[in-house]
Parts: sequence; C-alpha cells; structure tokens
Amino acid sequence: MTLSTTRRASAPQILDRCRELVRPALVASVGRLHPWHAETAA
Repeated sequence: MTLSTTRRASAPQILDRCRELVRPALVASVGRLHPWHAETAA
C-alpha cells in the first residue's frame, strides 16, 4: 500500500492487508513452537 492508497483505505481494509502480510510468518513461527505452545497460540 502506498501513502495515497492508505489515505483512501478504510480501517478494516488496512487490517485485512496487515493480516495478509503477517500471516505467513506467523504460521511459520507457530509451526516451530513446542506442540503445547503451538496449540495454545493457534
């Protein structure tokens, strides 16, 4: 998202984009946790 796009985007749209960007790294990180912690984090 560019600054001009962000200015036109609503809060839910920005949150959806943030979730889309963060999810792959979060899934990978949770996958490397001890099984008990991974279950709690999921």
